[in-house]
Amino acid sequence: MRPQSARSSRGWRVWPTGVRARTTLTATAVVALALGLAAVVMAAFVHRSLIRGIDQTAQLRARDVAALVAADRLPATVPSSGEQSSVVQVVDARGNVISASGNIQGEAAIATTTPAAGRIHTTTVANLPIGDGTERFRICELGVATARGTYVVYVAASLDSLDATMTSIWLALAGGLPALLAVVGAVTWISTGRTLHPVEAIRRRVALIGGTDLAARVPRPRGHDEIARLAETMNQMLDRLEAAGTAQRRFVADAAHELRGPLATIRAQAEVALAHPEATDWFHMVGELGKETQRLGDLVDDLLLLARADERGLPKGADDVDLDELVLAEAARLRALRGKEVTVTIRDPARVRGSALRLERALRNLGDNAARHARSRIDLELSVRRGAAVVTVGDDGPGIPAHDRARVFDRFARLDAARDRRSGGTGLGLAITREIARAHGGDVVIADPPVGARGAVITVTLPLAEPQPSRARSQEDPQLLSAQPQHTDSNVGLVNATEAVATRLRGRWRR
Repeated sequence: MRPQSARSSRGWRVWPTGVRARTTLTATAVVALALGLAAVVMAAFVHRSLIRGIDQTAQLRARDVAALVAADRLPATVPSSGEQSSVVQVVDARGNVISASGNIQGEAAIATTTPAAGRIHTTTVANLPIGDGTERFRICELGVATARGTYVVYVAASLDSLDATMTSIWLALAGGLPALLAVVGAVTWISTGRTLHPVEAIRRRVALIGGTDLAARVPRPRGHDEIARLAETMNQMLDRLEAAGTAQRRFVADAAHELRGPLATIRAQAEVALAHPEATDWFHMVGELGKETQRLGDLVDDLLLLARADERGLPKGADDVDLDELVLAEAARLRALRGKEVTVTIRDPARVRGSALRLERALRNLGDNAARHARSRIDLELSVRRGAAVVTVGDDGPGIPAHDRARVFDRFARLDAARDRRSGGTGLGLAITREIARAHGGDVVIADPPVGARGAVITVTLPLAEPQPSRARSQEDPQLLSAQPQHTDSNVGLVNATEAVATRLRGRWRR
């Protein structure tokens, strides 16, 4: 349905809808208005200049005749000035013509105005007794005072030449302006068409791009103008859409594959139990089904969390969270798993603003990742650097190659394709950790292990909620230094406190 403003009451289009037509019409209208105003101003200027020239000639002629009158040497017939269209009369105070030019002899006074002596009055009249009676004349009237009385000199000049000149000018403008407007319209139409040709090419290419095939790109014209930048921006948008579409398809495929594993295990165990109920260890089967169900539920929760993060971002939360408590609790949890030596070092107390549950989950993901890959040791460390809290989780496992450090944060990413999914996890832990860190204004990176060491080092950086006491003061004040505990495995009392904190946080998590 077309807009109502684009059609008249009879359905005819009253305004072009194309950019090319609108631009051409607008440019032509603006040029027409400008040329019209210029033509009027020019014609008025020429007319005024011609009138001024005729007035000056008439005034000079009137002064010459007035000089003859003042010297009492005026003949009965005023000498001709060589202009046949010029009329001269000298009239006394009673209105009697005492002298006139040869082309108006015997006629009455051509005007009745009597200006003061020495004053000049100029006006335009018609129907003088000369010519065909339709001519217009410019009359110059000059008062002359003599000993015999006051006389008036009338000099009339025909305006035929002025009218002919103005007619020629208007005819030239009437014939030239439409031609000039036609040229302006044609040039605007052609140049606009050439300018919009790349836009049309972009439109045709975009119309051919489907939702399933985003590999095509729009043509980029030469140069660095707005259209070239538009094409470049659209190609960048298509790159992002293609990458997003590929990631979405891969995400769906990976999610389906991950969900299929627990479901297949549950179905297989159920079918075996139904087929051989007498040989089924029901207690063992229920335990296995519980593990697979838990694994399936965790995977669904992770997928929902990532989907929520993609849709509107994770809520940051507004609680004051003590990271040292979370780090100690995570260390206690990892110790409870047994089999790995866990060390924790709290170099600086750190408090951040956010969600304690989500930050705890991020640390749990990092701890689980380290526990899966560590050979014998897991190191946790908390410090404050440049106004930010830094949590470092390291292990002595095989480490992460430099070229894979960005890929490990992708969803369902696994560096070892042959690794069992049961022991290797779903590949969502680090992705969720990064989403949580970024929701809190921080980030997660893979750092280089210490010189001479091996393994992976993952660092989480989070902005502090409030300024922390400087370490310089702690080092300068022996009392503060001795009062501040060093959290290491050798501190048995601290380990017990850590276990208590972990128990409290686990209870909060279950609630």
